[in-house]
Formats: sequence, structure tokens, C-alpha cells
Amino acid sequence: MEKFCTVFNPNQAWLFSSLYLNKLCLSAVLLWLQEDFAPQAKLSTTTTLVNESALLLGQ
Repeated sequence: MEKFCTVFNPNQAWLFSSLYLNKLCLSAVLLWLQEDFAPQAKLSTTTTLVNESALLLGQ
């Protein structure tokens, strides 16, 4: 997240808090999936979605 904070605009503080909360939630869901359903689950690194994430559950 450091790369997003190089130029900080106080008027956009909500954006950084939203990004942080999204990351926390995604980490919790991924951990839950890995522990209970799909140990191979991981984040997709090829997604081009904006403000969304893709989880890979299979091969």
C-alpha cells in the first residue's frame, strides 16, 4: 500500500481507508477458504478488474 501513499490528498482519505478495509476482508475470506474448503485457493494475479479481486479455487 506504500506505493499509493506517495502523494496523499487529505480529501481522498476515504479511498485509502476503503482500500485497507477491502484488503482486510479479502485476506480473511481467503484464509477461511484455504482452511475449510480449498487449501489451494489463492488470489489471481492476472485480473484487470478495478476495485475487485479474483480468487482461484481450482487448477
